Amino acid sequence: MNDYSKKQKQELRKLASKLYEIEMNNALEKLFEKFTDWKSSKINCFDLDEEIHLYKKNVSKELYLRYSGNNYHDLLIARGILDELIALDDVPEIIKDDIKQRIEIIESFDEQK
Repeated sequence: MNDYSKKQKQELRKLASKLYEIEMNNALEKLFEKFTDWKSSKINCFDLDEEIHLYKKNVSKELYLRYSGNNYHDLLIARGILDELIALDDVPEIIKDDIKQRIEIIESFDEQK
């Protein structure tokens, strides 16, 4: 891993935080659809309760673990770009070259699968 400067680390944390918010919003949108299904009687209250439980147990927990205390923000950002959650243009110049390298690493790893 790179030895990032204090400013670079700050930018990485800021962008990873933005990515976390995007992923959390996407997950909550999916959960909201379940509330809509419940309101329109497509699912019952027990099904909705189960969806809420699964969201907290799995989705929310996974996102929290992925982003909290993670020192691999560069890899999270690169994956976020590949998953089209953020654009490379959103990456500050001070870390852009490093993120491009991480993207190449992930792409080569994905190709080997």
